[in-house]
Amino acid sequence: IRFLFRLYWYPLKVLYSTGVVTTYRAYGRGCGLYGFFNSLLWILLGLNIYWLYFILQLLVRALSGTSNGLQDTREPDDDDEEEPA
Repeated sequence: IRFLFRLYWYPLKVLYSTGVVTTYRAYGRGCGLYGFFNSLLWILLGLNIYWLYFILQLLVRALSGTSNGLQDTREPDDDDEEEPA
């Protein structure tokens, strides 16, 4: 249900109302930052789609079993394990 609100209702309601309805009112009153804030909303939509792609990719890998196990590539460091005197 979260994807429904992020990728359907958000573009339909918010971006439509700021992009179409408010355009006539904002430019009529001389709102200078209208384009800047509206572009930030479009960037937010792009980020939502970008993260959805990664989430779906993770789910496909997890369900198909093609994900490789995580490997610890760090070198062992014994200096951190000092005993108190």
